[in-house]
Amino acid sequence: MSDSPYKEAVLEREQFGDAWPFTQPRAILRCYCGVWLTAILDGCECAINGTALSRGFPPIDPFWAGGHGIRKSMSPVFDAAMRLVNFSTHWSAMDIAMLVKNGHAPTPPSDDE
Repeated sequence: MSDSPYKEAVLEREQFGDAWPFTQPRAILRCYCGVWLTAILDGCECAINGTALSRGFPPIDPFWAGGHGIRKSMSPVFDAAMRLVNFSTHWSAMDIAMLVKNGHAPTPPSDDE
């Protein structure tokens, strides 16, 4: 298991062209334990998937591009996350439970920070 509870990568609009799903030109993608997926946009770390949302990260909606009720696909971001995470290293349920127990699982910043 890695020392860090997450892996991250910088994503930029130029890499994705018209498929870019965010309103901001740059995002930092974070994948915690191969489970919680977040993106940092304009200083806000937001949930990209349901597991991150269940940990209390705010939804990505304010930064999700699209119009007229139709959102851009997040598939390119999920593809980037798959490349980011080394799937030859499997995180067991016990590994994840230990991270949560020891306070290393992701939690959104408090309003006091």
